[in-house]
Amino acid sequence: MIADTATLGPTCEHEICKFGLAQVRVSALAAEAGQPGSGCLSLSIAMESLERIIAEHPFCSGLDSYYLELLVTCASNVRFETDHHVFREGGEASQFYLIRDGKLALEMVRPQRPPLIVETVGAGEVLGWSWLVPPHRWHFGARAVEPVRAIAVDGACLRTKCEKNPNLGYELLKRTVEIVGQRLEATSFRMLDLYSAHVPATRR
Repeated sequence: MIADTATLGPTCEHEICKFGLAQVRVSALAAEAGQPGSGCLSLSIAMESLERIIAEHPFCSGLDSYYLELLVTCASNVRFETDHHVFREGGEASQFYLIRDGKLALEMVRPQRPPLIVETVGAGEVLGWSWLVPPHRWHFGARAVEPVRAIAVDGACLRTKCEKNPNLGYELLKRTVEIVGQRLEATSFRMLDLYSAHVPATRR
């Protein structure tokens, strides 16, 4: 995983500032926005930019601006190169991802055989829902099949905010349940296709 960071412009008093879970060079972000100034101003610009990106993602459509602000504090820009394993089946589900560009494959491990691709996820979709419910373990693995840009949201951070803001939890739950339903349906069709392909013609 590569965190998206700015690398241009002169440094400020604190060259790298912690922003959500991403590390951004605040002076560079200020220069890009044409607003040179203090680190606080630059950090504000960065937060506004990330909030805008999150607000424009379909998963967050219609989400209250206050809840968007809470999401930003748990979020960071990330990039994945082709063939990078974002997570593996059975691993700890510590994040979920709002996909901006690129495509990833959801894979199921098969003993002594190549992983089975259950579904592909692309721009405008969400990767990962296991962060929301115990035991917080991935049911599938995820691998980038082309370069990917995404917003990573820390699951533990967001669960804490949901505990303090039940309405935020309800909004996220509604959106996540819809995704889970779509994924289960897609997986069912995929399993039926695979089964049909391997059943002898005399049994069909």
